[in-house]
Amino acid sequence: MAEDNDLNREIAEFMISAAGAHPVCVSDGAQALAAFESSAPWEFDAVLLDIMMPVMDGFETVRAIRDLQRPDAANVPIFAITANAFADDVRRSLQAGFTEHLSEPLDSAALVSALQRAHTICDQCRQAFLQKDKDCQDGSSEEECEASHE
Repeated sequence: MAEDNDLNREIAEFMISAAGAHPVCVSDGAQALAAFESSAPWEFDAVLLDIMMPVMDGFETVRAIRDLQRPDAANVPIFAITANAFADDVRRSLQAGFTEHLSEPLDSAALVSALQRAHTICDQCRQAFLQKDKDCQDGSSEEECEASHE
């Protein structure tokens, strides 16, 4: 989770932890991108990004994550977190590559529900990725394995 406001980050971290998840919290988009890049594929079930942050805002960060050449970058659920909740704001977030738009102040029930959906999505993707790896180890050609991981 990337949130530059210390209090908002603490509150969100508490909500996420109370839901049984293990958040990695940073204070700007560049740190979020670095954490994602250095993680193993499918290590994160979700990425939560504040829209307005210093160094790298949420829009820049979501685009950078989606552009990464790794199996989870295109599908990991990424949630926009912002006080801007008009229809145009939501549309802009979705067009930028966010999966969903969560309004601040964060509602605990909405956040937990979003994280549960994200976990389900990532679990399915993780299993499919592991199955492809297993299939590649079972005698597929190198070209077939590379194609199956695109």
